[in-house]
Amino acid sequence: MATETVAPIPASELEVDTSSVVSQETVYPPSPQSPPLSFAEFMTCALKSLLSGENQLPCPLPPDFCAALLRTDDSGGETAGQEVFSAKGLPQYPLYKYIGHGLSEWISSGSFPRSVEALEGIAEDEAKAAKIDRWTLRVVDLGAYLMEVYREVRFQLHCQEPFFSQLKDGKKTVEGRCAGGYYSKLQVGDGLLFNGVLFLQVKDVKKYNTFRKMMETEGLDNVLPGVSSVIEGVQVYRNFYSEAKERESGVLGIHVRHPLNQRQPFELLYDLLKELEVEGIRALLGMRTTMGSIPDALPPPTSALLSSFSEVNNETVSFLLDSPCPLLVHHSYRYCCGAMEVPGSKLTVGARALAKHVHRCSNGWWGTFSGTEPAKNEVSRRKLRRMIEDAVWMNVHVVPVPVFEIRVAAGYGARWSQDGRTFRGFLEPPMEEGYLHKWRH
Repeated sequence: MATETVAPIPASELEVDTSSVVSQETVYPPSPQSPPLSFAEFMTCALKSLLSGENQLPCPLPPDFCAALLRTDDSGGETAGQEVFSAKGLPQYPLYKYIGHGLSEWISSGSFPRSVEALEGIAEDEAKAAKIDRWTLRVVDLGAYLMEVYREVRFQLHCQEPFFSQLKDGKKTVEGRCAGGYYSKLQVGDGLLFNGVLFLQVKDVKKYNTFRKMMETEGLDNVLPGVSSVIEGVQVYRNFYSEAKERESGVLGIHVRHPLNQRQPFELLYDLLKELEVEGIRALLGMRTTMGSIPDALPPPTSALLSSFSEVNNETVSFLLDSPCPLLVHHSYRYCCGAMEVPGSKLTVGARALAKHVHRCSNGWWGTFSGTEPAKNEVSRRKLRRMIEDAVWMNVHVVPVPVFEIRVAAGYGARWSQDGRTFRGFLEPPMEEGYLHKWRH
């Protein structure tokens, strides 16, 4: 049995709204005015199914890595409205959506979709180019088969366990649904995509007045394998359709079959992920590998990076005094151990970091830094946002503690703790013995 969700996927003559969900009481057929799913959305849906393990399908990636790719960024906020995939910039959470769209671009274009240019002064994995070439050959090859399946799909359906596995294994050959809506458009030969990863074809469609009649005619083992009686089978369908809905719309017995000599989407995607492994997925996310890189680390959420950058700097300024100054004490400044501690400014840690760098480069790359403290905070935040959007190089490496680092094509960058919760400062382009020159250039 299935959750009542029907969504035709791309067909030249049919456009649908795949967000419609049918309740137990009422059918909401998909809207023909809505656009069809794209190949990128097809890939994303299939990827999520494998990573989550919700359909008991194997995934070649480590479980913890899969869980991290599925993680959402609950804060949302400033990342809304951005493109799902881009050749540069930080990937947005959940990362699996970025990967799904990236794989789609990789397959469609036939070339690796992320920026791979090296940065002067940073030594990377010398075998990177050869690996990308090898990955590309396999991704394009497997992707051609995935594209072929995608083009044959007309409807998308969702089916719960254990019935999904029974469909996959060929034990369940008849899918029961209430008639009406786009089910009335089902024809012999139509392609059905179950749970984003299982492709079946319509072999026949038969109309019945009730689920009971359908099961008695088609055979309980063909409709609901493992269910002991027709009465129990009727109760299974009552979880999804009311008796009133059944009487109103009638019932369809949809006979399905596995296509001949065609691999399933979940099998093709499994092989694709097995080829890429963790290293290839990280490369698609824009991560680089250098000496000291943590091989399975992923970029933290952009929201965490912005949040730590925007924390108010809590440093204090101390003045050495022989005794407390009455005026300062009156303003609640603290005298301790021969020093009067004055609270720091309202600059954010990011703005304070920018103040240290703005005079280091002679070409004015960091821009101007003047005005009120709120104005400086805004300038620094805009600068970081631009760096996040333009980043072509990302790495999690040990220096000597684990840090997350981004750099733009010109070599300028920023650094955080590995989880993004502590901003550690901006970075000048790599330069030989830069510390001797205080990174001025």
